[in-house]
Amino acid sequence: MVAFLAACDGGSDGGDTDSGTGTGAAASSSGDAQTTGPDGSSAGGSNTTATTMPPGTNPATSSGGDDASSSSGDDTSAGVATEGTEGSSSDSSGDEGGGSIDVTLTGCDIDFGGTVVVSYNGSLGVASVYDSGATLTGSFQFDLEGPATFQLSTQHRVDTMTIVNMVDTAQGTWTNLDSDALSPGGVDSIGGTLDVQVWEPSEGRAEIVFEGVSLMNVSTGDVCTIDGTVTAEELYP
Repeated sequence: MVAFLAACDGGSDGGDTDSGTGTGAAASSSGDAQTTGPDGSSAGGSNTTATTMPPGTNPATSSGGDDASSSSGDDTSAGVATEGTEGSSSDSSGDEGGGSIDVTLTGCDIDFGGTVVVSYNGSLGVASVYDSGATLTGSFQFDLEGPATFQLSTQHRVDTMTIVNMVDTAQGTWTNLDSDALSPGGVDSIGGTLDVQVWEPSEGRAEIVFEGVSLMNVSTGDVCTIDGTVTAEELYP
């Protein structure tokens, strides 16, 4: 577990200059994500459903990236087909474990079809891994208060320090901060509703519903819109 956390924990999130504490699923606890992985995101959307990992499975050798440092090497050898068109599905019949990721993406394509592990280190991380944890493909990080319903915007992020990060190991990090929106007359690309129905992060329990949530890639400026649900049921042992 130590190595897995090391692979997922980051420095500072992109956008802000705050240093983060990191989570076990590609996250840092304050500020935005900053990535060094290859930039780029594909248009269109994809529907991905991730399954979960059984106790005793060891993701300690994860080679995935985080919101401060990401690496390429997505592994779809577990029989997951990822499509780049809106409404396409990516399902995995992996083993049970810590949670699920069931989202539809518009404006980017991320593989959330692997086994899910949940971690908490000041922020809640929910990550998709393959090969018994050897490959991290995509993850979410949440640093917020709840249960509550949030109307997301850049100003909301600045006022409340509510952080929502989505990370792809090759493409980088999308987060709820658009620096252009802080300029006079700037247009904010961040929006949508985040409905936090269950929030017990230190226990590894959460249920978070995305309704048209738009996040910006900190490296490329591309916007991805998310609909669906991310659920955490238990922390990885």
